Amino acid sequence: MTSEPRDSRFVGVSTFDGLLVLMVLAWGLNYSLMKRVFQEVPPNVFNALRMTLASTVFLVVIRASRRWVDRLPARLVSVFYTPHPLSGRDWFDLVWLGFVGHCLYQLCFVGGLARTTAANAALIFGTSPVAIALTSSALGHERIGPLHWAGAALSAVGVYFVVGRTASAAVGSTLTGDLLITLGVVCWTVYTIGGSRLMSRHSPLYVTGMTMALGTVPYVLIALPEFWTVSWGMVSQMTWWLLIPTALLPLCFAYTVWYSAV
Repeated sequence: MTSEPRDSRFVGVSTFDGLLVLMVLAWGLNYSLMKRVFQEVPPNVFNALRMTLASTVFLVVIRASRRWVDRLPARLVSVFYTPHPLSGRDWFDLVWLGFVGHCLYQLCFVGGLARTTAANAALIFGTSPVAIALTSSALGHERIGPLHWAGAALSAVGVYFVVGRTASAAVGSTLTGDLLITLGVVCWTVYTIGGSRLMSRHSPLYVTGMTMALGTVPYVLIALPEFWTVSWGMVSQMTWWLLIPTALLPLCFAYTVWYSAV
């Protein structure tokens, strides 16, 4: 969505394009898997579990990367290793980005997904690159050419025809979910653009992992009362197994690739 040449300092351009495709697949698959899980476990409860798992994995890898930095290929060092110490401003940014980009965003995401279709949720969230590009342009961070404006208009029209017209005929069933997913796009836009300063000082892995961990704490506290309402003995083994891919693929892998792209 930007007119600037892509930065290939993390990995080769062709390899990174492949990672972005895998990121899209991981996020796309996640909508259907989460809808399946919500049949047995309340959305916030399951999401709190997968965020906790993802945060734990992130913190372990962040710690390990400091020991293994000398063994990493040169092109991957920037992705995994943070050479700069944390300043007071860095901590402030990590906290508010964690709250907006993980706590608020995830509340909107699972709340919306539970109230709308997986197709609607995926399509609405698919407009996030457009929202990010337009916001970045409005703030003067990037310039958008005519083709990008045409793409943004086409995206908006597509959302209207697929989601908007359906929502008008099913106000009570999907509109609330669609609006929550839209708020999630706003949170994701703020999180993406707001992290640009941190990304100039710290690795994508570190910024993603630390904001994830910091955002998970208030999220778990919000979801905690619902934990006591779950009949854990009735939860199937399949749901427990799905906790792993829904945490590692869309949260750990895809988030790191996304911020690497940023």
